[in-house]
Amino acid sequence: VQIQGSLFIASLLLSKTKKMAEEKSSIAVQFLSVSDSYSPSKSLSVGFKCPSGMSVSTSDWIGIFKVGWVSTRDYYTFEWVNWSSPVEEDDQKVGSVTFAGRRIPPSDGNMYQFCYVGRDYSMRGCSRPFMISSGADDISFIDSEFVEITSDDIDQLRSMVVINTVGTDKKGGVPAILLELKETVQRLGDEKGEIIKELAASKEKASMLDEELVEKQKAFDYIQQNSEEIVKEAEQKQAMLDDMAVKLVEAEQLLASLEAKVSQFGEENSGLKLEVGKLLADVESIREELQVCQTEKAGLVASKLTLEKEIKVYNFER
Repeated sequence: VQIQGSLFIASLLLSKTKKMAEEKSSIAVQFLSVSDSYSPSKSLSVGFKCPSGMSVSTSDWIGIFKVGWVSTRDYYTFEWVNWSSPVEEDDQKVGSVTFAGRRIPPSDGNMYQFCYVGRDYSMRGCSRPFMISSGADDISFIDSEFVEITSDDIDQLRSMVVINTVGTDKKGGVPAILLELKETVQRLGDEKGEIIKELAASKEKASMLDEELVEKQKAFDYIQQNSEEIVKEAEQKQAMLDDMAVKLVEAEQLLASLEAKVSQFGEENSGLKLEVGKLLADVESIREELQVCQTEKAGLVASKLTLEKEIKVYNFER
């Protein structure tokens, strides 16, 4: 009876939440054929339909959240959405995921719901609540669906909990679920305060990062200016290298020309050496002939002297 009363109150709150989010429902993911309860010992499958024009990604996922969640970090478990080969019905993408084994929450009397989370961690849609129970067939409640929930919706839930707490019949354990919901709303308020503090700290950190970014921008501008000067100097060095390369080519051509002349001079020098050798041989031959002529001259001179002496003797005798 207590569970039936808890689910009845919850269904009323969820119905009001649905009315407040009618405008959002047209862009929210719809979950199909969500059961009132599931067995912890069986696989849990759920289908869903994305609105026309909604951008999907293989990084999207379906999570099982305990009712009363605050952010997408409060999931119990999740499964990735397989959009590798999507099925479309009336321009709407249709898919399904299956949870099994330890990915199914325990039978602890809590209410859970499926939520579609985008790759940017935005809540794109939530199912109606369900329970994990071994006696799943004995539990039922009013059919309703969740859509995207904002901080304004949480404030509306808080006001509804206060209104429903006053004058409630204490039979059937109804105040217990209201107390639990009130505590949940209080916890949400506390966590909201923590989030506001974190946001303030994030803003302060963002300001510091902006200042750091300005300093880094100045350093970057300085480096960029120096890099431009370095590039200009490098271009000048490159021009000098190009000029030296041209001069090197000219020097190599001149060296090749000199080597050719040296080779030609060597050949001519070899010819000259042969001619000089011949001349030396001719000189030696002339020297030998000269020696012979000198010897003959000496003999002729001696003969001349002998004749002169004989002539003188002959004339003296006459």
